[in-house]
Amino acid sequence: MRYWREALCSLFIVIIVTACHRREQPQLPPEDSDNPRQSCIVSDASLVINSNPSSAQVRVSGDDAGLTPAKIDTLTERHQKVELRLAGYFPAFGDVTLMSGQTTVFDSTLTPAPDMSICYMRRDSLFSLSLDGMTRKVWATDACCHKLAWSPNGLYLAYATQSGVTILNRDGRIRSTLKFPTTARADDFTWSNGGTKLAVGSYVDGIYVYNAVTNKTKRVLKTVGFTYDHCPTFSPDDSMIAYVHHEWGSEAWICIMRADGTGARQMSEQLSTRYDADLYLTWVRPDAILWAQNGGLFSFSPTTGRSDTLIKSSYCSSLVVSPDRTRYVFCGDKSLLCTVGDPATREIENISSDITWESDGESFSAHGFNTVQWVTWADGAVHQIVLRP
Repeated sequence: MRYWREALCSLFIVIIVTACHRREQPQLPPEDSDNPRQSCIVSDASLVINSNPSSAQVRVSGDDAGLTPAKIDTLTERHQKVELRLAGYFPAFGDVTLMSGQTTVFDSTLTPAPDMSICYMRRDSLFSLSLDGMTRKVWATDACCHKLAWSPNGLYLAYATQSGVTILNRDGRIRSTLKFPTTARADDFTWSNGGTKLAVGSYVDGIYVYNAVTNKTKRVLKTVGFTYDHCPTFSPDDSMIAYVHHEWGSEAWICIMRADGTGARQMSEQLSTRYDADLYLTWVRPDAILWAQNGGLFSFSPTTGRSDTLIKSSYCSSLVVSPDRTRYVFCGDKSLLCTVGDPATREIENISSDITWESDGESFSAHGFNTVQWVTWADGAVHQIVLRP
């Protein structure tokens, strides 16, 4: 009897241990299950990457992978990002999904890129970048506010810094550095139509004009009290300057003066804006000045003083006018390509609102935290130059 009791106890212990072992080692779900971690892993997967033309540089999820045609057998993550670069061609980007035990093919026909460079900002640095993405140069490390502007003649590039504005020659060499009081903020500036003068609005300080011919700067309007004169813009013949005068609260008016600062006078009725808001003031025709805020895009007539002509009813995050003042990009609920005086618009999707018209006057770049794009005005085509996760 004692023998049978010992045997039954031993059998019971074996059953318990076996059950516990099974609970400690559960069966893994199949690869196509809903388990998020398991569904991201693949085994024995291959990725083949081809390009036309061949010999393009390959990066897969940030890692160098040789030249096309390329085959990679060491990937274990299901979702991969592919990037191709070849001198003289626009970069190509794509997402691929791998399957265990299978070969995935990524094919791309590359598009020829013009032989030109664009400028963009990332954090506090200013870069020059070729359209094929192969040549990038650091032009400055003191930039801020993502404010860039080429002169209409394409000879100079102005950008905002923490202490003022810097003007570069076309090759990136510094031509002049404009510094303002430490209490000022000088991120509002615009070039004259002739491309030889730059008007700068400096917070609680005044409006300055830089002359690229003499390489000298002069304050043409001194701000009185704790107010703000900003958003300067030259008239089409460069003889006048319009600007926004802000007082405490949300009181603002459009004013006009001669280019030398004399004859300053208020022209508009009071505008309803945020204090020191950028109104993107731009004098596009003798009888029309564009300005924008969250309520939309408006036109002001310097001859009649009317500023309530609504052109677009939309949230506005950016208004950038071409160097010749005939076209503009309006970024709001949608990004629109517009011609001055023409109600027809073209919509483009998925571009950043930090926009700089390029020195050719026929294209512009859109740059954000992780992307740089180049857009041609003629067809509205968007070319991705930089894309970083």
